[in-house]
Amino acid sequence: MKKVIDIISDENDKQEPVWLRKNEVAKLAKKQKPVSQKRKIEKTKKQHSKKLPFALPQISLVVLAMIVASLAFLAVWFTLNPKLTLALRQKQAPIEITAELELNVSQASSTAKTIPAQFLPVTVEKTLTFQATGVAFEDTKAEGVIKVYNNSNPPAALTLVAGTRFLSSGGSKIFRAVEKVVLPAPTINNGKVVGSTANVKVVAQEVGEEYNIGPSKFVVPGLAGGKLYFTVGGESTSAMAGGARKEVGRVSATDRDKAQADIYKLLRDLLLAQMKEKTPAGFTMDERAILEDDFVFSCSELATTRQEKNKDLSFSCAGKLVGRALVFKMDDIKAVSINLLNEKKTVSQELRLDNLQISFVPKGVITQSGRLNLSLLAGGKVFQKVEPAELQKQIAGKNKTEIEQILSEQFPQIEKPQFKFWPFWVKRASSVPSDIKIYLTF
Repeated sequence: MKKVIDIISDENDKQEPVWLRKNEVAKLAKKQKPVSQKRKIEKTKKQHSKKLPFALPQISLVVLAMIVASLAFLAVWFTLNPKLTLALRQKQAPIEITAELELNVSQASSTAKTIPAQFLPVTVEKTLTFQATGVAFEDTKAEGVIKVYNNSNPPAALTLVAGTRFLSSGGSKIFRAVEKVVLPAPTINNGKVVGSTANVKVVAQEVGEEYNIGPSKFVVPGLAGGKLYFTVGGESTSAMAGGARKEVGRVSATDRDKAQADIYKLLRDLLLAQMKEKTPAGFTMDERAILEDDFVFSCSELATTRQEKNKDLSFSCAGKLVGRALVFKMDDIKAVSINLLNEKKTVSQELRLDNLQISFVPKGVITQSGRLNLSLLAGGKVFQKVEPAELQKQIAGKNKTEIEQILSEQFPQIEKPQFKFWPFWVKRASSVPSDIKIYLTF
C-alpha cells in the first residue's frame, strides 16, 4: 500500500501543483479566447465549404441524366419519324415551230395566225445649215462708153445695130454696143465736113480684168472694106471697168445630195424616237414595221452679198417626214406562239413557259390599208410531267437504293436525284408520304 502511494506521490511531484495549473489555464483561456472564436468561425466556414463539393455533383448528375434521357428520346423519335428532301431534275427536250402571221389593223382580236394592230401617225420637221464644198467662178465683163463719130463724105446717116463690134487700137480687145446707135449725116460748113457723134454704151466681148483698158481709139471691124471704115470710128475718154473672173463657193449637186441624206437620217431617228415615246401602254413598236407616207426636202442659199461670197458659202435645207408605225401587242404574238407549240407537243409533255424564245421578221412592206406579213420563229423546252403525290406514295418507307430503282424504272423523265435524309443517320424515307418533300427542278 505504501508503495502505491509513493508511486502516486512521485508522479505528482513531477507535475506542478493543481492550483497552479488551474490558474495558468484560466489565464491562458482569457488570452486565447478571441483566437479560439476566430478559429471556430473559420472551422465553421471550412465545414460548410466542404459540404458544397459533395452537393454539386449530385445535382449535375441528375441534370445530366435528364439531358441524356431527353436526347435518347429525341434520337429514337427522329429515327422513327425521319424526313426526306428529294430534289429531282426533269429531263427536257427542245421544241420549235415556224409560221406565217399577219398584222392587220382591221382585225379586232387574235385568231390562229392573225394579230390585231393599229396605226400610230407621227410627223417630224427639221432645218439645218450646211457648208458648200463646190467651187464656181463669178465672171464679169468690163463696161464703158465710147464716143462714136460719123465723118462720112458725101454725108450720110448711119445706123449701128446692137452688138456692133468696136475694136480697140492695136487690135487687142473687142467691145460690143449694148443697144442700137443712130448717127445722123455729117454737115458741110465752109467746105469742111463736120461729123456727127453719139455716145455708145459698150461691154467687153470676154470676161476678165484684161478688158479694163484705159482711154483708147476704136474702129468698127464690120465696116472694113468700105469707105465708111475710115470715116466712122470711136474714142473713149475714160477707162473701161468691171472686168473680173473670181472663184466663189457654190452649192454643188453633191452638197445637196449629202444634205438631203443627212436630214433624212436625222428625221428618221426623230420619227422612231417619237413613235416609241407615243406607243400606247401594252403595245410594241417594231422599227421594221413603219410606213413612210411623205418626205419633203428643199434647200436655199443664205442671203449674202457678192463681196461676202467665198469658198465657205453656207446654205440651209429643210425637211419633213411623215410616217405611220404599225403597233401591236407582243402578248398576242406570244399567245399565238404558245398555241402553236402546244399543238406540236405530245399529250404527255408540258411546255415550259418561262424560257420561250420568240422572233419574227416582216415580209414585204406595209400596205396602205394596214397589213403586214410576219415570219414567226418560236421555240422552247418540253418535259414529261411528274406527279409528286404519286411519287411520294411509291417511295414511302424505301431506302436510297430502292428509291433510285423506282425512279429509274418508273420515272425515266427524271435524272440526277439528290437525297437529303434527316436526321443524318437515317437511311430510309418515312412511311408517311407527307414527310417526304419533293422539289422538281430543270
